[in-house]
Amino acid sequence: MEKDIKQVLLALAIGIATAILVDTTPSVTNVHPWITIGRVTYLVMEPYSYTGSSSLDICITIILLLSASLLLVKKNRVLTLLPTGLAGLIMVYTQHVLLAYIMAWITMLIYSLQAIRIWGSTPVTYGITGLLGGLGAYKVFYVLSRITTGYYPIATTPVWLDLIINYYSWPLIPASITATALISLYLVLARTLGLDALPRKIHGWLHGHIWPGRARDRGKLLLLFSLSLSLFLGVMPFIPSINPVGRPITTDYIYYYNWLKEALQNGVGQVMLAHSDRPLYILLLYTAMIISGASPSTVSALQDIILFPLYTLSTYLLARRAINKRIAGYAALMAASSPILTSYAYGGFQADLFTLSITFIALSMILGEEKTMCAVGLALLGTTMLLHEWTWTQYTIILGAYAVATAIRAWRRKESLGWQWRMITLYLAVAVPLDLLKTAVFGLYSSARVVAIMSHSSSLMGFGDALHFYTTLYTGGSLDNTLFYILALPGVFVVHPLILVATGLSLITTLIPYNIMYYRLLLNTPLPLLAGYTVSRMGRGLRILVSLEMIGLALLRILSFIPGLSLTW
Repeated sequence: MEKDIKQVLLALAIGIATAILVDTTPSVTNVHPWITIGRVTYLVMEPYSYTGSSSLDICITIILLLSASLLLVKKNRVLTLLPTGLAGLIMVYTQHVLLAYIMAWITMLIYSLQAIRIWGSTPVTYGITGLLGGLGAYKVFYVLSRITTGYYPIATTPVWLDLIINYYSWPLIPASITATALISLYLVLARTLGLDALPRKIHGWLHGHIWPGRARDRGKLLLLFSLSLSLFLGVMPFIPSINPVGRPITTDYIYYYNWLKEALQNGVGQVMLAHSDRPLYILLLYTAMIISGASPSTVSALQDIILFPLYTLSTYLLARRAINKRIAGYAALMAASSPILTSYAYGGFQADLFTLSITFIALSMILGEEKTMCAVGLALLGTTMLLHEWTWTQYTIILGAYAVATAIRAWRRKESLGWQWRMITLYLAVAVPLDLLKTAVFGLYSSARVVAIMSHSSSLMGFGDALHFYTTLYTGGSLDNTLFYILALPGVFVVHPLILVATGLSLITTLIPYNIMYYRLLLNTPLPLLAGYTVSRMGRGLRILVSLEMIGLALLRILSFIPGLSLTW
């Protein structure tokens, strides 16, 4: 009992000290993050302090670390107290706040490692997951309170802390994306060339040591919750209490509004030909407008109410085939709360999102065990070239690479190629020439034009600058969610090879600072499937806390995208 109390007190001391250090370090180091409020992204210049004084902040931190050191004392009492003592002496005798901060950070890390060595990872795990869950729960409360009552809770500390955590943890985003891309490609290569032994060992080690837990199958319940969440995220921007004027939050709203308005005046056929990279999607919107009697403005603004749940459902269906039924519900939850969805909310890209959802549904049919369903899936996939040429081109290349890798594997193992491979190859042999033919005959957009545009350099930024721009500034910083990319990484060891090809090729291209359009490839990557696997392997408590943080951040991001809405932060 005494040991448990010490663990909780130690977790609190280290956790609060870490929160103060993370929270106030920008004001000491003069490093400033970005934040989006009212759909405008600002560089935050105002320093933040708990007490109004950086010196007093660091003194409180040193007291907390001293308390932690007393809880850790068993042997070598002097060595245990030494780091805190040094931080205190620096502060008292030199008044050098930055040096004291550096020493406090070192002290906090030393005590965390010492706690793990003495008691295991429990105190540190409690501290980290408790912080995540607390932030997530507060964000959910803050958004719901803002919507229902218009009341502004005191949000300064949690929102600022979340902002700073994302800012300082940003290097983990390129690290996670790079690792996910390279490991995915390695696993594809290993499977193709028969080098499967190491991946199997890694997968077994992950299951046995890192995520030994196994969540119960709550697929349908999680799917229902995820569909409700994604529907709410689509409706939320138009709730009168936070958006009384009903301003659209997506960038592409104005384009669809103008296209539908033009279709009413000059005929939909003319608009379809003028924007031939998405003619079928324009026709679907026009049909919905005519049947419902809604205005072009209403149809353009409310697309996400349908598209968000459709994306969530399509992720669920694909996860059932690409991993298993038990993981699918968690994949749907990750899709509904992912930074990918919030990025679509800000940027629009509705034709892309709809086509991606149809593509996921088609792939779930193609990966099935029935020839008829596979044929239907391939036919459905073929229609996406008229829905959005860019998305169709991306997944046609992915499907082609998968077919080549499968053929090489079968040739090396002296195995016959199955009916599924033959149907995919037949589809590619028909679809690609048909795509080029529609360009030659009707002058429509083609995959060749997409590749040509993507091959043209339009970026002067380096690797780090480009990815930093994609995640922290472009589309309001909607992709700045370090936790999501970390969660996606372990999932590469369990997904279907086709998803590995899609993940590896899409992400490795995203890392090339060559063209701003590569950002779209990241959006179209099936990362929620991978993240869903990781969440499903967690213990129940950690799973709830991580999910709360993902949901809370998604809600807060949508709230920050509403034009003209002020937030306390």
